[in-house]
Amino acid sequence: MGIYDDFYNADFKLKFFLQIIVAKLLIDQGFVIDDFHGILGLHEIPRLVSQFSLFLYSW
Repeated sequence: MGIYDDFYNADFKLKFFLQIIVAKLLIDQGFVIDDFHGILGLHEIPRLVSQFSLFLYSW
């Protein structure tokens, strides 16, 4: 997406839409942040929060 954006100046709506699709695919494959192993006192976090964290991480 970055190379396409460099050449064709992609619209922000397209980039956001593709980001949502990729995040959904990653969540479906099981790539989520669901445990912080004690960092900042956080351990296992709920599944819904871990899925939302993937969207935040991808921004």
